[in-house]
Amino acid sequence: MTRKEPRPSHPECRRIDFTIASGSIAEADARALVIGTFSDVAPSGAARAIDAQLEGAIHEIWRRRMFASRAGEVFVLPSGRHRLRADLVVLAGLGPFDRFDDEAQQRIAENVIRVLLASGIDELATVIWGGGSGRTIGHGLRNLLLGFTRGLRDADAARRFRRIIFCEMDAKRCRQIRSELTRLIATPAFAEIEATLEETRLPESPAMAPEARGATDTRGPDPVYLLVSAEEAATKTVRVHSALLTAGGKATVVSGVREVRRTDWDVLLARVGAEDLGESKLESFGNEMTRVLLADAVRELLATITEQHLVVVHDTRGSQVPWEALRLRTNGRGRVPALCGGLTRRYQAENLSVAKWLEQRRMGDVLDLLLIVNPTQDLPGAEAEGERIERLFGAGGRVRIEKLRGGQATRSEVLSRLRSGEFDVVHYAGHAFFDKSNPGSSGILCARREVLSGADLADLATLPALVFFNACESGRVRGGRGAGRAKGGADLRQRLRESAGVAEAFMRGGLANYLGTYWPVGDDAALAFAETFYARLLQGRTLGEAVLEGRRAVQAQGSVDWADYLHYGSQEFVVKVG
Repeated sequence: MTRKEPRPSHPECRRIDFTIASGSIAEADARALVIGTFSDVAPSGAARAIDAQLEGAIHEIWRRRMFASRAGEVFVLPSGRHRLRADLVVLAGLGPFDRFDDEAQQRIAENVIRVLLASGIDELATVIWGGGSGRTIGHGLRNLLLGFTRGLRDADAARRFRRIIFCEMDAKRCRQIRSELTRLIATPAFAEIEATLEETRLPESPAMAPEARGATDTRGPDPVYLLVSAEEAATKTVRVHSALLTAGGKATVVSGVREVRRTDWDVLLARVGAEDLGESKLESFGNEMTRVLLADAVRELLATITEQHLVVVHDTRGSQVPWEALRLRTNGRGRVPALCGGLTRRYQAENLSVAKWLEQRRMGDVLDLLLIVNPTQDLPGAEAEGERIERLFGAGGRVRIEKLRGGQATRSEVLSRLRSGEFDVVHYAGHAFFDKSNPGSSGILCARREVLSGADLADLATLPALVFFNACESGRVRGGRGAGRAKGGADLRQRLRESAGVAEAFMRGGLANYLGTYWPVGDDAALAFAETFYARLLQGRTLGEAVLEGRRAVQAQGSVDWADYLHYGSQEFVVKVG
């Protein structure tokens, strides 16, 4: 351990002891542990280490959308009787990863200090926030110190706050932190601080067995995040902003903007709606979509990532794009993320409701499925879908099916079944209802064409973990091997809007996971997907894995309908814990 002597006192100085701790922040001895989390990005790195000691509490808060990580938000979690030495764990919202700049980081640090001072906390341990966004240690450290001291100057007149511990696992980065900290506290910007500096090594973290972390922790490698937003830049132009956050210790962020003519946007989306869409045309579309919509730097970096899961975070206009068809060129060969590591969607929205499901249901051996079939009684394809699901599982076994068919599926009856808390999954085969003027009123059509909207779900205390929404259309024939898709690009764009609109409405109502389709899927493809998907759920696999293997099963048949399935929610979610 080494110590640096304090510099001569300034009349207005406040004393702060700085410690550089080599090791995991989960082992730090401080009253509060502070970690930063980006919007729509699962907690990882330091947050994951602390979460292991909290038996998955941080991840549970994130999955249930209890903390949105908006820039400047602060969430305080008491450590309780867990093994942590700290009294509190503080989650600091960093906002979207593509907007994380100097001012945001300083403002967030200031907010953290204000919350801790209000709680009577006089010390904290933290890491350099935003390390996973490619920012340098010196940059991040300066912003943290500026924000912390700004908050202390205004809210700690009694000078009670006394200590900041910076934790780092990597020895080289520890040396960089020491060098930068020594330099910074000697600059005029921090003249009011009388600083001492020491270094220490934290105890080794014990290996955490899965049962110690909690049975719900099924997370694999961190995914890669692609953030896409599109807005009208001019009367005839769409401005598409894309940003990529890679994973791991050398994570970085790249971003850029593409200006797309509105006519090109419409023509592009119309191509995937063609009746004669086959594998070669879908491949051509995927290549063109990637080239036209993604910034060069984003596309080039994304092409280097091979097997990691891709999470696409998009706004409302971005929801119109079939990202599942995204195609990249890697070492001269085409690669489709949706068929390699898997692809999940998330809405870039500020006010999604807290997700509601019964944790105890995930521990049972039987998958309870509510099957809602053809409530409007005008869809032969929906009838076939219901019969397919019933044949798939048969009588008994590990799947229990309760069916509402035709006129039985009234709005009040469906709400009653949802309210009961008896179901893990709702499988709906029927009509979507999309309200362009009020998306929150979008939903599904029940008997007598009554609408069950996302707003209706907000009043329910519990919901199934997943809604599988296979919206059918009147007059569309479900044939084999990819037949039966929507006619024309205009129809497809409407279906994209409907599917995404219903997903958004239901998630705003508190649904955790939504699985839907763009166009009516061929019979063979639908059976292959459902059989594989539900089998994987019963094996305790994550939704990301189940959807990925379902897509691959459809592709193995030679059908392009693998690109038809879209999943909103968490790829890490397990419907039935094995």
